[in-house]
Amino acid sequence: MAQYKLKNWDNYHYDGNNLDSLDKPFNFIISERELGKTTWFWLKKAYKAFVTKGRTTLVIRRRIADITDTYIDDIAEVINKFQEEPVEIAYKRGSVASGIVDVTIEDKRFIRIVGLSMPKNRIKSLILRDLKYIVFDEFIADTRGGEKYLDDEAFRFKEIYNTFQRESPDLKAYFLGNPYSMFNPYFVWIGVDTKLLKPGTITKGTQWAVECGVLSDELRQIILDRNPLYKFDDGYK
Repeated sequence: MAQYKLKNWDNYHYDGNNLDSLDKPFNFIISERELGKTTWFWLKKAYKAFVTKGRTTLVIRRRIADITDTYIDDIAEVINKFQEEPVEIAYKRGSVASGIVDVTIEDKRFIRIVGLSMPKNRIKSLILRDLKYIVFDEFIADTRGGEKYLDDEAFRFKEIYNTFQRESPDLKAYFLGNPYSMFNPYFVWIGVDTKLLKPGTITKGTQWAVECGVLSDELRQIILDRNPLYKFDDGYK
């Protein structure tokens, strides 16, 4: 069985300890690129839960077309960059077009990827026991770049959450995104007052928390040392 031993981990990129200490079922992490929130989730949440407890993570993609071989293979690349012992993932490439893909490590289900745009009756028919996390990366659509939310998107997500939570009472959801816009179906659903969202802060409600992460000066310098031509997008503006 794969071992959980990290390498090359630093204290400059994202660390979700403050967010996790609030123990909310719905967790939102927003930041500019390069903070490392997606890497943090794969290494410190999904992969750790799989190796140490045998738990599975459900991965949400907005549209079935967003599920690609490249996307899946890149998950393994991220994990192997920080794991002392490299892992090999396996999945049926023919299942990618169906909108439901089970990804395994050593014949055990590591993650299941689903397309949120699939018919609602298929969503309700999905069964997955002992699920630990749900993650929706890039949950904020870049509407200025032409991306669009699905009709009834938040309702679709709630259907998925309710379906799996019945068999996994300690299930937690993580939403990762760039600050293209603070107006999105998920904040409307849970009632986030977006005026309270400020860079470097955590805003919380009864069942949710939103962390607006920022790049430290040290991390910015590390990025510039690696690539002096890098341009920070100042996404919050």
